[in-house]
Amino acid sequence: MAAAERDSVRFGASTIEYEVRRSLRRHKTVQITVDGGGVEVIAPSATPDPEVRAIVAKRAAWILARLAEAGGTAGVVGGSVSSPVPTPRRFVSGETLPYLGRNVRLIVEPAAAGTRSPEVRFDHWRFRIAVPPSLDDFNGGIGGSVSRGGAGSVGGGGGVSGGGASGVR
Repeated sequence: MAAAERDSVRFGASTIEYEVRRSLRRHKTVQITVDGGGVEVIAPSATPDPEVRAIVAKRAAWILARLAEAGGTAGVVGGSVSSPVPTPRRFVSGETLPYLGRNVRLIVEPAAAGTRSPEVRFDHWRFRIAVPPSLDDFNGGIGGSVSRGGAGSVGGGGGVSGGGASGVR
């Protein structure tokens, strides 16, 4: 990846500042990652700056909501985004968790029939959690809610909350 670029987008009374990283490996999608530390956009190296800016502007409401959930204002100038109490992590598809110095994506999927307990696998820098249909038996037992999707869904593939990422085409 090349050196990071910085840019900003206005949305209402807020200005969202973000860091753009260009990737030779990424060919079609732009990834937006939001956490308490700010907003990072990973885009294909050939994506023009106006297109990246337009994608961030399109997702501005989602970005501000995620920043509020993360309890951070690092990516916002003006406006009111801070939350008095940080929101706990939710174990939904799309959530990212710090692991060995990297943010690792969480993929929650239905377990095979007959499975009685959740199964966790680490596969290609992703945690894959197979959750049995009797999900109610496990809610609260792991310190938060568990679901296959969430209210903060963006794009396809499940919910995103807290420090999540949005795959935008």
